[in-house]
Amino acid sequence: MSIGNLAAATGTLRFLRCGSCGSLTATGSRLFEYTDGEAIGSGIWRHYLQVGAGIEAMVAPLDRARAGREGLSLLDVGCGFGYTLDYWRHVGGGAVVGLEPSEYGRMGRDLLGVDIRLAYLHEDDSVLARRFDIVFSSEVIEHVPDPQAFLRDLAGCLAPGGVLALTTPNAEFVRPDSPLNMVVGALSPGMHKLLFSATALESVIRAAGFPHVLVEVQSERLLAYASQSPLALEDAAAGLRARYIGYLLRRAAAPAGSADLMLGFRFRAMKELVNAGRVAEALPQADAYEALVREAYDFDPTDAAAVAARLDATRDLADHAGTMPFSLGCFLFYRAMAARQQGALPEAIRLFALAETVIRHSLGLEPVQFQEAATLLWRAAFERGFAALVAGEPGPALAALDAIPLRPEDAPGGHRFAALPPDLPPRIALLRANALLQSGQATSAEETLRAWLARPGALAPAQADEARHLLAMAASNRRIPGLRSLAARILARGRRMARRIGA
Repeated sequence: MSIGNLAAATGTLRFLRCGSCGSLTATGSRLFEYTDGEAIGSGIWRHYLQVGAGIEAMVAPLDRARAGREGLSLLDVGCGFGYTLDYWRHVGGGAVVGLEPSEYGRMGRDLLGVDIRLAYLHEDDSVLARRFDIVFSSEVIEHVPDPQAFLRDLAGCLAPGGVLALTTPNAEFVRPDSPLNMVVGALSPGMHKLLFSATALESVIRAAGFPHVLVEVQSERLLAYASQSPLALEDAAAGLRARYIGYLLRRAAAPAGSADLMLGFRFRAMKELVNAGRVAEALPQADAYEALVREAYDFDPTDAAAVAARLDATRDLADHAGTMPFSLGCFLFYRAMAARQQGALPEAIRLFALAETVIRHSLGLEPVQFQEAATLLWRAAFERGFAALVAGEPGPALAALDAIPLRPEDAPGGHRFAALPPDLPPRIALLRANALLQSGQATSAEETLRAWLARPGALAPAQADEARHLLAMAASNRRIPGLRSLAARILARGRRMARRIGA
């Protein structure tokens, strides 16, 4: 396959797939050098701090490797900004050292106050002389010219019984039916030299001298654990998430000299609390985020007119860095979700619409840099339709739902990166049928429901039950038109169903 080079203004790259193991190798124009400072100079580091860094994905392998043990030392090779090191020292880990030759390492050392050496592993003799309980390397092996030599160097830093943990993009995820935004992220054309398949990654790790290896596939990412001793990994997802949320709350409460850093912690804490249904705890984080935006950017991030003025002044990513937070679209989505959970439906509808406006603008600038926002665009439209329907406004609900393209090729421009989550089409269909029924279009509702019920496996069992209930209501309404009492019952029941469909 061929694709444009993200690391150069011009040129294309070809990725060649190995017919034996399924791995992908990049060939073609200039590849990104690890110490290149272009991204830092363009202000993309602010995007990374505010929203781009996937902190939970970074730290989850560390928690699994620790398996509940306290005080373990950690070496992170290619630690970037150093979030993993900061997390480790906040959740009961032992001594931490990071290696990061790029400018991100200097920034993280200064802003987080963690031990980051601005060097490659082979350049720091003091690190090479030490042994660590856990050696971690996330999204690095795909950049190096000799993966097996790199793995042998990592193995040399492990203490007896220590665990190597690493992550890397999954070559087998790169296929036509995968979401475009995630495929581009995995390839990162111009930056990644080699993408491993799960089989190839396990083989190269074993060849580096590890007898105990586990490679897990998580969608577009591979997670690998290796040791000289049998592996004992933690599997309690709830415990991992609780520690992550606790870390975010502690960091959000601690003063920091960087508004971008604090915006990132406040946003992530608010998002996780909303997702956990802890809205009362999320609201102070949202309020603090808004106060930070007013102080750092001088506008109210929930005021539609103020946001519109900022969007008009934002023509590229450099403008974006100076006019409004990169996390704004995502923040507005979760702010709207909090309002919806509180029953403030008009405010939720307003904020979902504002989130859509911001996300659409962001994707028009540079879709690759707004991948989290891209996952929320159509969900925001769905949630706006759901909130409108529960509020008794089937017309606006239908307008919101009908704006969602059910096929990627139907989406305009950069919005093609906004992949429709696979769980959403049947929920859209049920909610749309509900809205049609509430607006008196029983025949159209019946046609929609029969079409979905006729597709084997298209609806989950609970969704099929809802469809049959709605179908019965549609048929009844079609046979007995004009009865106000029946219309009132349909409206009341439709609202109750909408709540279940949107849950």
